[in-house]
Amino acid sequence: MVSLGKQRKTLRKALCAGVKGSCFLYPYSLLSTEDGQELPRLIDADLVVADEAHCLTGDSARAKRWWDWVTRTRVENPPVGICLSGTLLRKSIVDYYRVAKWAMAERSPMPRTKSMVTTWSEGLQSMRDEATEKDWVPHSSSRALAPVCKWAGVEFRGRPRLGQCQEAYRRRLYSAPGFVPAAEGSVAAGLKIRNRELKPSPELLSMMIDAERDWIDPAGEPVLYAIEKHELLRELSAGIWLRKYWPDMPGSREARDAYQAKAVWLRELRAWHGARVRPPEGLDTPGLVHNALLDRSEGLWERLSDNVVITWDEWQAKERKVPEGAPGRETEVQLLDPYKVNAMVEYAVGGFSSLPRRMGGIIWHQHEAVGDWCEAALREAGQKVLRKGAGANWLRDDGSEKFWVVASIGAHGTGRNLQHMAQAQWIMQLPGAGTTEQLLGRVHRAGVERYGVDVVEVATCLSTPWDWEQARRTLRITRDHARLHGGSRKLTIADYCPPWT
Repeated sequence: MVSLGKQRKTLRKALCAGVKGSCFLYPYSLLSTEDGQELPRLIDADLVVADEAHCLTGDSARAKRWWDWVTRTRVENPPVGICLSGTLLRKSIVDYYRVAKWAMAERSPMPRTKSMVTTWSEGLQSMRDEATEKDWVPHSSSRALAPVCKWAGVEFRGRPRLGQCQEAYRRRLYSAPGFVPAAEGSVAAGLKIRNRELKPSPELLSMMIDAERDWIDPAGEPVLYAIEKHELLRELSAGIWLRKYWPDMPGSREARDAYQAKAVWLRELRAWHGARVRPPEGLDTPGLVHNALLDRSEGLWERLSDNVVITWDEWQAKERKVPEGAPGRETEVQLLDPYKVNAMVEYAVGGFSSLPRRMGGIIWHQHEAVGDWCEAALREAGQKVLRKGAGANWLRDDGSEKFWVVASIGAHGTGRNLQHMAQAQWIMQLPGAGTTEQLLGRVHRAGVERYGVDVVEVATCLSTPWDWEQARRTLRITRDHARLHGGSRKLTIADYCPPWT
């Protein structure tokens, strides 16, 4: 067995090219390296076992490199794929469409085209937090899923309901050759999620309202894309802001003018899209509109509003004035409101009265700036702290010392067995559905009772409207996951104090 994770570049290449007939351990992080795609070609594997296969979903550069290798390198004789994951579904079943297609080929229980998978997804997953299993599914999805329901023996009148479609999909999935549901491990300890609803400053709430309503950051600078707005709201909810600014360098003024002109165009485009129930085909996404305005030969652009076209032309004119080599924006961390950090320190120092014994635990965060802030605040309060950022190894707690671990969710929220570390956890920033499920499973897992733990305590600090929106969405997706794939999920079996709604 050859491990490639910590080898030098030259040695990795030599091992992959020279050691034949071996089993290679290839971490996903190597896909981001310069030789990340070359190494799998040199190995020329006949069998690939993808552990934590949810890392291969989405549109990240890492995932694209992976699928480029497995689908294009050996078209005639691709390697056999085995995919392992407890949380393949992150947002929708579309997430694991490519995984199922690769691992199961023609035996995949999913449609052959991504567009049909998307149609299925719209009928299989509740889009509203208050949705129930008795809700009607959309007409387009009901037509696509009705044959599946009939095949599964699920009876319905007219068109199927949400719960009926979910039951039919689960039966189809379980009947597919090659699909092996994971056996649920028994966890003797309970799981309690206790929310500490805090009071952010009026100034912070005002910043979040401006970001949500007007698409601007606290400095009044425009936010271009929905993903950027989402990330800004996540930062602000934690009390920080990763301020982006233009450095005082040649070309900065022109780059800023072009950036602001682009923001104006996008605002007009969002208004144009928002005024229509269904935008014209070929113009229903910003990317398609962008392409139509670049290539005006087909005439699609003529269906756009005058404001969209005019602001586009103004943006392009300013874009042409940006000199080559102009700098991009730089980032500086601003600590805005310590309301969550202060509550975390209070929790760490005093703990919950329900804990049978005083012990340390884990403070989970998403932004490194939040982790730095938590570490400094805990040390100032006299707490023993271990900081676990990316690439850090975990120490095994033998019970002789009690300490708090400040850990990155991205680096350590999956693939760690931490039941020996803590009874209590504090989540500074709640991640998405799949990541939250994985995160809870680091401590709440089989064997935790051997360390004298009968209840794993998890503290959240959902306090802003954005926090609660994310929590409800996470819980909704998790419930859909359980209904579609069977079994229970930690978020669905936990005791909530107070209840999440």
